[in-house]
Amino acid sequence: MKDCWIKPNGQIIEVGDFMHNEYASELLKEEMGDSYYENVHGKNKYPYVILHERGWIRVKFNTSYLPKIEILGGCIDLTKQMRNTIDPAMNSAQMKKAKMLCDEVGEDFNRAINDKRFW
Repeated sequence: MKDCWIKPNGQIIEVGDFMHNEYASELLKEEMGDSYYENVHGKNKYPYVILHERGWIRVKFNTSYLPKIEILGGCIDLTKQMRNTIDPAMNSAQMKKAKMLCDEVGEDFNRAINDKRFW
């Protein structure tokens, strides 16, 4: 499986290995046109951060280490185990797709959204 984004409507967008930021950059350039550099780089934000702020969730697949899949929001909480991504939290459509992706690769959902110190 390829790394992907899960949009707020639950649609999965495959981007390829380590391509989340590049996809976000291309999407925002197309959307913002000439104001892209001012609105993104001028504010010192990575493009993928802007998509997180819009409610998009990153999904990263791992073939050589555990967990086999990582479900990533804008940040993670290292003080307690989570049941959802935080900032932003997945909505029900995203949660359904995330669990489906975990099932496809045989990974526990809690391992996919939590730092390894919790599993």
